[in-house]
Amino acid sequence: MNAIDTHYKKMTETPVSKLIITLGIPTTVSMLISSIYNLADTYFVGSLGESAQGAIGVLFTLQCIIQAIAFMFGHGSGVFVAKYLAEKDQKTSSVYVSSAFYVGMILGLFISVFGLIFLTPLMKVLGSSQTILPYAKEYGVCVLITAPFMIGSLVLNNCLRYESKAFYAMIGLGTGGLLNILGDFLLVSVFNCGVLGAGIATAVSQFISFVLLIVLYSRYSQSKVNHTLISNSVAVYLNIIKVGLPSLIRQGLTAISGGILNNLAKLYGDAANAAMGIVNKYLGLIMYVGLGIGQGFQPVSSFNYEAKKFLRVKKSVSFTLLFGTIIVCVLSIPGIIFPEAIISFFQESSEVIKIGTLALRVASIGVIFMPISVVSNMLFQSTRQALTASFLAMLRSGLAFIPTILILHSYCGVTAVQISQPIADVVSSLVSLPFLIVFISKLPNKDFKENSMEQIVVASGNKGKIKEIKAIFGDKYIVVPMSELGFNKDIEETGTTFLENALIKAKTVSLALNKNVLADDSGLMVTALNGAPGIYSARYSGGGDKENRALLLKNIENANDRSAKFVSAVVLYKTDGSYVWGIGETHGVITTEERGENGFGYDCIFLSNDLQVTFGEASDEDKNKVSHRYRALCDLYGKLNENE
Repeated sequence: MNAIDTHYKKMTETPVSKLIITLGIPTTVSMLISSIYNLADTYFVGSLGESAQGAIGVLFTLQCIIQAIAFMFGHGSGVFVAKYLAEKDQKTSSVYVSSAFYVGMILGLFISVFGLIFLTPLMKVLGSSQTILPYAKEYGVCVLITAPFMIGSLVLNNCLRYESKAFYAMIGLGTGGLLNILGDFLLVSVFNCGVLGAGIATAVSQFISFVLLIVLYSRYSQSKVNHTLISNSVAVYLNIIKVGLPSLIRQGLTAISGGILNNLAKLYGDAANAAMGIVNKYLGLIMYVGLGIGQGFQPVSSFNYEAKKFLRVKKSVSFTLLFGTIIVCVLSIPGIIFPEAIISFFQESSEVIKIGTLALRVASIGVIFMPISVVSNMLFQSTRQALTASFLAMLRSGLAFIPTILILHSYCGVTAVQISQPIADVVSSLVSLPFLIVFISKLPNKDFKENSMEQIVVASGNKGKIKEIKAIFGDKYIVVPMSELGFNKDIEETGTTFLENALIKAKTVSLALNKNVLADDSGLMVTALNGAPGIYSARYSGGGDKENRALLLKNIENANDRSAKFVSAVVLYKTDGSYVWGIGETHGVITTEERGENGFGYDCIFLSNDLQVTFGEASDEDKNKVSHRYRALCDLYGKLNENE
């Protein structure tokens, strides 16, 4: 059994509770280390005074902005890594992670340059008061310099998790977190480097994490990161952005809401900023445990949904909700019972303790509701329900929080700063719950089982065609390439139409294997060439796909009419000698150059009238909805139902 098959078996057969805990614990540990590092920053810098400690809260917002981009690329590519590994397609999974990694780092470099140029106004926008600003600028320089490395690290970290390699993800981020704590102690407490020392410790630890994750990913992952695999297909990036958008929204709104909170808090002095910074860092400790469990749930739900193991998806939701709620409830107790003692540990100022005590108590109550919203959001994102996931991601820090704090601030003053987030936690969970219930109720009550499905052999060695047929009919039939059953002979296509050739292929393979066989013959018909290349599409130039496209573009170089259509004829030949057929067409125009790298054959020069992009730029999902082969298969399927 190869590595891909072993991975498939692990993700679809290991008991769900064991799998989630196994994947969740390393993620939880790495997130706890990150949280403890944040608390260590707060503790060590707190010894420098309220203003210095307030700067840490301000820079937390900047880090959220960088993480928003990182998580968009990390989660967006990670879902497709899981999808294509579930389909045992290692190359495409590598394309997604490579594209996300390099483009994410380029955006990180842009953030670095932009932020360093406009450092002072940026720190003010993020909520720095005049007394906090000098400290925020010192720390901010270090955070901005490491932005590309932070994004690259988080992309690799998330893709490792989606490959169920959470242990190595933990090693990468956890090592950096521990080094950061050590650096804080040495540079702030021993060598008295102040806020700049804390920033340098952060920068160095981020770079070390980045290098370590590159090494771990290259050694232990199934997908690979390589600059030669960076995609030039718009569809790949649209897929990443569409699926990763909820993460961008979630983290982006966390940054925006953090900025609003900082700006409102500074109206009540540096003590309010410092108090809310402590509360947010402490609550991060609880939230990271809940999110760690949720991120153990995410690859399990994603992989099993793609593998059509729907009962396992349901079990994973139930377990994560129950287990996560219990853990979060237990961890919330100290913040509810001993908030004053916790705040005073980090800052001795009486005003900070006064503001922070109420804020921590109500925040610890509100966070108990978070497992519902976290599981709901992660489930929809992992199953590529991008629109719903994006809406749910907007709730906690956006649609629920921002109106609440702005309205309450007019009436309650500093109390609004203290209680708005817990109110938003409750509201977002109550809104998320119906979406979760409806989604679970619509999932099938049985898993996909290959031995209970009817087998259809595909009379083709074309991997692109087989992949397309599997994507359309894989949930209804076991689609098996003829080569897997030992048939590798070339079949002479002597027909004069697509339908005749499809019938010849289906009948030949069926008689040889004594199986029901599905065959298609398809091709491109260009108006300016009187329907050519037609049935000769695959052998138009006598060479391969690239040569065929080059010859076609040359032959219609001066044509005014570049309209064309793909035509497909599909035949299902049965062992009793009967057969059923279907015909499908899709219309478009021929471009003047190749666009996109998806698909095969003439896809990258065929601009679809339906999609307004070439089939080479379109995602498999979008292409399958309008392709000639899809329409032919639908025609065939309809006739099969009529005959039953």
